[in-house]
Amino acid sequence: MASGYGIARILKRKLYYLLPGRFNTTRNYLNLLAQTFPKTAQIYEILQNESVSQTAVELATDKDLFKACCRFYNPCGLIQHPAKFLFLEMNFAQNRRYFEEYLPELRDIFRFSNATKEQGENDLRYLNMSNASGTMCIHVRRTDFHRFGLQTEWNGTVDAARNIAVKKGLGNYLIFGDDKEFMSALARHLAQDTSAGTQKRAFISSFSETTDFYLSSRLCSALLLSAASSTFGWWLGFFARNQNGVYYYRSGRHMEDFRFQKSDFFLKSWHSYYGNDE
Repeated sequence: MASGYGIARILKRKLYYLLPGRFNTTRNYLNLLAQTFPKTAQIYEILQNESVSQTAVELATDKDLFKACCRFYNPCGLIQHPAKFLFLEMNFAQNRRYFEEYLPELRDIFRFSNATKEQGENDLRYLNMSNASGTMCIHVRRTDFHRFGLQTEWNGTVDAARNIAVKKGLGNYLIFGDDKEFMSALARHLAQDTSAGTQKRAFISSFSETTDFYLSSRLCSALLLSAASSTFGWWLGFFARNQNGVYYYRSGRHMEDFRFQKSDFFLKSWHSYYGNDE
């Protein structure tokens, strides 16, 4: 949605979704977004008529799906296009260059609803972290990333999280992710670390995705994206309370370079963290 909004602003158009009655999954997703971020419902239109005449334009399509991932293709050449409805054929359009000019607008659009804030504060109290200001957050992605060789690694994640926490003076860990067994083991391991002279506290989130975004906005003085190409991890970074404390882990695996270009994928204030960084 962020890239779609940015492209629409560049082209002086409005983002739209063609959603006939059978597209219930997408409708439900947009409704959830509107419940969480009410202003998102104002930036697009839903067209229900399947007979709407769309003009397809290949903006970012390669034969190989991954090679097209998240790369920037300048849409300015479409500004004078005469078609009323443009359908942009793209694969994985997430690229900060589409929307970085409009980041202040997007941060206003993605403001949490009062209901989301209330639920998030309840969950903070449940974690006993309502007043936790020094939190090192970690995002884990493993289950579906194994097939690409991009899953979170144990040793690199442990070392990076510890080093960043020490550098930032953070005493708590909060772990988000999709592999609860791995996350629990990671939390136990980090909590046992007394190398800095103090006992750490480590928690895992079992809340909804939208609550995780809110927790990131409230707690994450630093955030490690241990599976750097994860879109959900990217959005945790977008909402993190300290935008200068977001790190994306780079293990040097071939697939990471093949899948995306870090100069375009991550926000400018974020930092790369290589396995041997201190």
